[in-house]
Amino acid sequence: MITVSDRLMQIKILALEQWGDKWLREIVNAYVERENLEGAETCPNARRPMILRAFNNGGCSVDTLTRLYECLGCEIQIRKKNRLVS
Repeated sequence: MITVSDRLMQIKILALEQWGDKWLREIVNAYVERENLEGAETCPNARRPMILRAFNNGGCSVDTLTRLYECLGCEIQIRKKNRLVS
């Protein structure tokens, strides 16, 4: 099973390929731009710690993960798998 941490590593690799050493600054700017298009009023200084924490800790929300992929021009499909517990 692929984890959120695995996905974040994939995003980091793609961002490094696209933007090189400036990948974090560029992905934060793209993330903020996307959020602002959705109606949020935020700035890079507000989102940089959250995004950096996601990459350092290997975890984030589904919304954050989806936006990070979108920043790279990727689409992501998420499928919910129901599990019956007895």
